Amino acid sequence: MWLRLVAWCMSVTFPSTDELVGVDRMEVVPFLRQFNRDTPLLMQVALSASVLVFLLSPLLTIGVPLPAPWLSKANQQKHLEKLAGHPIYLLRQTMMMIKTVAGLLWGADPQVRKSLGMDPYKVDPGSWRQA
Repeated sequence: MWLRLVAWCMSVTFPSTDELVGVDRMEVVPFLRQFNRDTPLLMQVALSASVLVFLLSPLLTIGVPLPAPWLSKANQQKHLEKLAGHPIYLLRQTMMMIKTVAGLLWGADPQVRKSLGMDPYKVDPGSWRQA
């Protein structure tokens, strides 16, 4: 359940457009499982805290006392934009954390890379874990 909430936050951050596929059309949960295996605990805690802030802070950003998933699409977008530009640095950084992790998935996607005129990445051998 938690990974699906994290995936939802990432999808709202990188939605699909007519030109580019977004995180909403990608396999996010397997990516997050690998992310949790490969990253230090501090990074996992930072992402989880950032997701909690995003989910629970619409009252602070747009004045609506509902969790972010219960907002309309328009209000979700307003909330995202207000949180990303919030005057309190710590709140603003929560969006940066979500965008960073979502960007790792989005930027490595072969369809995205093709749309941007880039070659796809080669398969990761995972050998750094053995070094």
